[in-house]
Amino acid sequence: MLKPVEPLLIDWFYVLLDIQRKGYTPATIGMAIDVPRTTILGWRDLHANPRHIDGEKLIALWCSVTGNTRETLPKATALKV
Repeated sequence: MLKPVEPLLIDWFYVLLDIQRKGYTPATIGMAIDVPRTTILGWRDLHANPRHIDGEKLIALWCSVTGNTRETLPKATALKV
């Protein structure tokens, strides 16, 4: 049976979705944080995780665009098999 384990991880799909709901496209997100559009699509569609520095840039953009603090980032529970 799968059991939730700590810590909670950032749900990058919903971070990107929130930014896109504010009018950004994968291309404009990529330009804002200096990564290729295809990388953004990989994070969103393939559930890949950004490198630390890119994740920090994406978090800063999310905070700026949504007006929220990083404490309210969308979270996903890690599952242990």
